Amino acid sequence: MERSARAPEGRYIWPAECDLMARLAGLVLEQRVADWTGAPFTSDSESHVSVWRKPLDDHEES
Repeated sequence: MERSARAPEGRYIWPAECDLMARLAGLVLEQRVADWTGAPFTSDSESHVSVWRKPLDDHEES
């Protein structure tokens, strides 16, 4: 059986889309940066790395 390497399929997900999906899942935004080096995220950023977490209780807000 021969296997071939393929690039993963996907698309850019806008931060607002991620925020909505995370909020609907009950998560809160912990941190957002522009890239894996930790550069600040700005309106000019071409990428984003976002970290969400599950709140400790139902009353915790971001």
